[in-house]
Amino acid sequence: MTQGQYKNDKLYDDVITLLMGLYYHKSPKQHQNLRQTFEAPKQVSAFPTGVDGNNWVDHMVLAIEIFVKSYKAINRQLEYEVRKFSMVTAADKSRGYLMLSTISDVLGYIHILLDTLKPLKCLSMTLQSNNNTLAEVQEKWQ
Repeated sequence: MTQGQYKNDKLYDDVITLLMGLYYHKSPKQHQNLRQTFEAPKQVSAFPTGVDGNNWVDHMVLAIEIFVKSYKAINRQLEYEVRKFSMVTAADKSRGYLMLSTISDVLGYIHILLDTLKPLKCLSMTLQSNNNTLAEVQEKWQ
């Protein structure tokens, strides 16, 4: 499975837009505010290293797991940004991410992606191990 197979999928595009916007297109001040939002309910703040690239399955699983665990804190922070930002473009971006994060189809798709990609991540890690032959991997996965 390649990431390119998802290119024409609208829900996948929405998920990528949401995750990239939440984790990578923020100013240092917005990152700090998001970290503080995690700390209020004693949640661990974690930011994934990427959603794409050569190791995209692993990165996507991590980003989705963090999003699911931190959903309430993330939405609370987005709501705060919509109310408090004086710059219209920043508030509009936060409003867009907040809207995406509350669409049931997008949330359902995030969970389907997680359920699909987790076994692929495990298979990928098993195949990358130097100690396994292809026959051993096949035996493990049957």
